[in-house]
Amino acid sequence: MRRTAERPVTYAVGIPVDPAETQAVQAARNGRVVLDTSAAATLALLEQGVSEQLVGHPQTITTTDQLLPDALQAKE
Repeated sequence: MRRTAERPVTYAVGIPVDPAETQAVQAARNGRVVLDTSAAATLALLEQGVSEQLVGHPQTITTTDQLLPDALQAKE
């Protein structure tokens, strides 16, 4: 367990990370992220700084309810 450099200070455990997970996070940082509506509601309950740290700074965030009409139309 180690202290992180960011403020507020948190503690992190050196858990092995799958390279595919690292690539997915890097892609999300530079592209479009789809966020489930329930996750957005949960993030809204957190302090602003905390929710920003969890979401990060992707270029765009699309919620699943925005994609549902497209999925239904494609199904037809």
